[in-house]
Amino acid sequence: MLNRIKLHFLNFDWIVFSAILLLSLFGLIEIYSIALGQETLSLLNFKKQIIAIIAGLFLFFSVSFLDYNFLKSFNRFIYGFGVLILILVLIFGKTVRGTTGWFDIFGFSLQPVEFVKIILIIFLARFFSNSAIRMRPWKSLFLSFLGTFGLVLLVLLQPDFGPAIIMLGIWFITLILVGFERRYFLIIIIPVLVGAFLAWNFYFKDYQKRVPKFFPKFW
Repeated sequence: MLNRIKLHFLNFDWIVFSAILLLSLFGLIEIYSIALGQETLSLLNFKKQIIAIIAGLFLFFSVSFLDYNFLKSFNRFIYGFGVLILILVLIFGKTVRGTTGWFDIFGFSLQPVEFVKIILIIFLARFFSNSAIRMRPWKSLFLSFLGTFGLVLLVLLQPDFGPAIIMLGIWFITLILVGFERRYFLIIIIPVLVGAFLAWNFYFKDYQKRVPKFFPKFW
């Protein structure tokens, strides 16, 4: 048992772990600096984040011992779970700044869409792992988008546009990694640009169009 654990850590991807740890530390520094800038110093969010990081790292190491291939058998159930929690958060979730996307559990805010991003990656990985799928590019393109958009639509109903865009980006990047030809991407980009134009002019609110101060203005 000890030899197995030792071998596991010798072959462990420490580069990924270092990147996660570094990003987590940057987040802590940002939260701490925001707390210092407030009139009344409160380190509650800072302490919550430390607990979340410790729990996340523990979960990270625990999951690394599992054989990810077992997820293939439970892919449909995992996807269904993602749909379920997105529906539940719309019904029972807490609304923050106009977005109903959080569960309030014992004083901790839990955002289901962060788990759904991982569920989407598992779904797409399982979907494209079938070599026969690649022999029907148009069908696989349509079905993978349909599966992705089913989750994206529930996120848009919150509404939370940031994670929705990230999820569409996950689908797009997966297509690149799978090896779709360039002509398929050209066909995808055209309706995306049209949809973005229509959304910007007829759907987005003024606060959603507001450009952050650290972005330079070119118009």
